[in-house]
This record gives sequence, C-alpha cells and structure tokens, in this order.
Amino acid sequence: MKTADTRFGLILSYLVAISTVIGIPAGLYGYFASQHDKRVETTFEFYKQFRADAFQQDWTLLITRWNANAADAQGRVAQGDMQGLQNLVVSLVSDDKGSAAMERVLSFFDELSACVENALCDHNAAYGLLKDQAEQMADAYGPYIVFIRDKYKNVNYGSGLIKARALTKEFDPL
Repeated sequence: MKTADTRFGLILSYLVAISTVIGIPAGLYGYFASQHDKRVETTFEFYKQFRADAFQQDWTLLITRWNANAADAQGRVAQGDMQGLQNLVVSLVSDDKGSAAMERVLSFFDELSACVENALCDHNAAYGLLKDQAEQMADAYGPYIVFIRDKYKNVNYGSGLIKARALTKEFDPL
C-alpha cells in the first residue's frame, strides 16, 4: 500500500516526464523558427542591396543595353546565328563601364548563391525576391558567360547567376 507522499512523488515524476517530452520539441521548434527568421532577414538584406541605387545603376545599364539590342538578338536566334548572338552580347559589355557593371552583378549573385547553398539565406525568400531578376540577366547575358567560360577555361564564371536562376520553391516546414 502506497502512502500519499509516494503517490504525490509518483505523480510529480510523471508530470516532469510529460513536460520534458513536450518541452524539448517545443524548444527545438522555437530555435528552428528563430533560425529561419534570421535566414529570411539575411536574404532580405540581399534584396535591399539589389534595390540600392549603386546596384540599380549597374543593373539598369546592362538591361537597357540588352533591351536596345533585343530585336537584333532575337533575329540572330531565329536565323540560328549563335556566334553572331554571342558577338552581339559580348559587345554590350566590352567597354569599361559595361564590364565593371557585369562583374558587380555577377559578384552579387555569386554571394547570394553561396548564402543560399550554405543555409545562411532562406531558399524560398531568395526564390521569391531574386529569382526573376537572375533569370532576366541570365537570359540576356548567358552568351557572354559562355564566352568567358570558354575563352578563359573558367567553368565557375557566372555560376552564382545560373544557380540563382535555377532556384525552385522548396517545402519549408517553418
């Protein structure tokens, strides 16, 4: 026969065990949620950098040059003149201003890609905020990236842009 103190002690030990079983997953969820928030915040910092005036000047320069020559590029693609397309795109960044702008844009996407790959940035936030821009730049200047890769045997040139372009929405439990 158990005494009241023994029963009370047994009930308390059960309550401690139950609270531990419930508390550990709740604590882990809180931790992972805070980590997710940090990743989203870091990704948003990239987006703010993308929207900053200095970066937008580079972006606008490159996109404006592309848009001014888009009809010519489409004509070359329709004719199957890939060498002509590549020459056209290379000419768009052949001056100092265009080359510097391209290097800064590619450097930005290299950093973003590394951030996403190392789980420092949120994959889905990067997808939502910057994938379309990466796709736009890769569609326009992809032949230039291929040209540089072939000319200098640098298979990593522009890889951040290509990876950012390839982002897909992923399941995220948080």
